[in-house]
Amino acid sequence: MESLDDIIEDANKNIKKVFLAGVAPEFRQEAYIIGLKLTLDRLAQELESPCEKAYIKHVELTQNKEPDNGQYFNS
Repeated sequence: MESLDDIIEDANKNIKKVFLAGVAPEFRQEAYIIGLKLTLDRLAQELESPCEKAYIKHVELTQNKEPDNGQYFNS
């Protein structure tokens, strides 16, 4: 899993490439928004699996079930 800093750095590099290729001033704000959305989408994908695992473990613990030997955090 990539770190948050790596994802943000990649997004910034991609945005810079777009500007170096030439973006008309009236489209710069839109280009930044697209870059931000892509970064947020990528972060959501990176965080989805660990969050699901944590939620499953939380449900097991709150229902007084025994966790599955750390399976959710060690996979």
